Amino acid sequence: MVMHISDETQASNTKLTALFVDDDERILRSLHMLFRNELNVITATSGHEAIEHIQCTPVHVVVSDQRMPGMMGIELLRNVKAISPNTIRILLTGYSELTAIVGSVNDGEIFRFINKPWDPQEIRKTVRKAAEIAKQLERTHYLNTHPLQNLEPNVNKLGVLVIDNDETTLDMVRKIVEPDHFVVWGNSLDQAFELLTCHNIGIVVSELKLNGHDTSAAIKMLKRYKPGILTVITTSFQDTTTLIELINEGQVYRVLPKPLRQGLLEISLQSTLRQHRLVDRTPQLVRRYQVETPHNKALSVSTRIMGYLRKIQQHTQNPSAVA
Repeated sequence: MVMHISDETQASNTKLTALFVDDDERILRSLHMLFRNELNVITATSGHEAIEHIQCTPVHVVVSDQRMPGMMGIELLRNVKAISPNTIRILLTGYSELTAIVGSVNDGEIFRFINKPWDPQEIRKTVRKAAEIAKQLERTHYLNTHPLQNLEPNVNKLGVLVIDNDETTLDMVRKIVEPDHFVVWGNSLDQAFELLTCHNIGIVVSELKLNGHDTSAAIKMLKRYKPGILTVITTSFQDTTTLIELINEGQVYRVLPKPLRQGLLEISLQSTLRQHRLVDRTPQLVRRYQVETPHNKALSVSTRIMGYLRKIQQHTQNPSAVA
């Protein structure tokens, strides 16, 4: 067992706390050295040890390796979410496995996916931001005192936008969310973004490939302009790079493989609806889903869609303008 806590005792009360979990002690030493001057650093060499820390110590952010004996990173982060929902979760791994990526979103609801070897500046920036968000959520005391199952539904109907060529997806979504909420359908990006400008859309269910085009850039841009929207991705493709980018740059809430299964889709949509109610009642939570423009990377979307995005931004600032 390896455990490091920063030596600066006097300053420790003002520092935020990060827990790093990896079965490789060399990696833990490197992370401890990297963060010891700015965070209270705790390290653990197993998921079980990490859970013990979470149960007895307030932790703002957990950064966990995926491949560990005894308990995989996804399982650990799922447990962390249940024990301490305010703790922001990050998955750190050298393997881009599809099941790990999908599980990290659907089970762990991770904040970021970081590949090994990491860039020191980027990981410091990501962990620092995660800890600050957790501290802000901690001040609200909301997640710990208002569990999702106790939230009353919104009086106003919420819009769910389906972006897909396949009407089967539309029919499945309608069966799940109507009549409590309404569903609109866009079978092209232009049509979908036009609908976003004139309806109160809180959830987007989107295919990654639409009319032969990749929709991921548009999804990322939408998140920048309206971070409160929660996105469910549906896809038959197994492009791990695209999915990792959608986690880090698009903060997608769920990833579902095609062909869709009604039961899994229902579980995912009900969870997304509950989370949207929580975000709607706790404005501070929106920061949890905000994304930043990646360095040296431009997203390519059409001029028409950029026009729609500007309208969406205006409507976000003036909600009465949306029907």
